[in-house]
Amino acid sequence: MKKVVLFSAVLAGLAVLSCKKEDPKEVNVTSTAIVTGLVTANLDYTNDIYDLDTIGAILNANGDTIGWDLDTLSVDPVLEAVTNVRVFAKINASDLHNFVDPNFDYADRIVEGTTDEEGRFTLRVPAGSKTVSVEIYGEEFEFDKKITSTRTERTIYTVGNQNTTVTRNQSRIIDLEYTY
Repeated sequence: MKKVVLFSAVLAGLAVLSCKKEDPKEVNVTSTAIVTGLVTANLDYTNDIYDLDTIGAILNANGDTIGWDLDTLSVDPVLEAVTNVRVFAKINASDLHNFVDPNFDYADRIVEGTTDEEGRFTLRVPAGSKTVSVEIYGEEFEFDKKITSTRTERTIYTVGNQNTTVTRNQSRIIDLEYTY
């Protein structure tokens, strides 16, 4: 009888110790929203389109043309795909809760992806039935920008953050255009 009682006590103790109490602030959202996009930048000046009709003439006092004002030249840059660059989606975990505790500091969750050979990315963002605010951003990168057929220039490219909202099973397209 003592063995049965002792065995029962040990078993009950193990059951209590093995019960993991979950943090009420953690939520396991298994549904997602899909954020896709195209990442581009002006990496090659030699294929840009110049509107020569916008060049202003510099005139002398007699009204004769003595030069051209290139500051008025209109340029339409041709954007190239940015490959192998990481893109991130940041959400705050509070957006995943139906009942938010105002006294709790919810952590950010970050999802990461990389652009493919066409500059495209796909991010699967945790999302439930409640609207989730998503901040999309990319890492900066350096590239030898083509200035002429024989000259390049090391350039650091950056991109601003894009914001959107999603709910589960929803898709969004967010394109990112890098500048320098």
